[in-house]
Amino acid sequence: MTQPGGSRLYVDRWTVNPMPRRLPSADCIAILEVLEHVPSPILVMRSILAALKPGGWLLEDFRAHDGDGSPTDLESAAMERPAMYHLLRRECRLVSGEVPEAPFGGGRRWWVKR
Repeated sequence: MTQPGGSRLYVDRWTVNPMPRRLPSADCIAILEVLEHVPSPILVMRSILAALKPGGWLLEDFRAHDGDGSPTDLESAAMERPAMYHLLRRECRLVSGEVPEAPFGGGRRWWVKR
């Protein structure tokens, strides 16, 4: 799809089960209401960060497991949450949204890859 001014917009949907071996490179990736439901969110995030171009934008909303959430929220995912945010802080800069340490993870966060 060509946008005014000649820029191109491409939208793709990926599955994380199973995770593709290599994702196509992207300027912007949104992963919403997913990470709390996969056994290893850090593996998913590593693949996403590998696909995200430098200066690219990432929108995520990994919520902490609150014990009364969806029955598909995985405790193993909650255990990896601190390590995943350590990875994100090393690879990206938080530009919008509540800090991940907010109770139950706050809302959506925008990151820019370094």
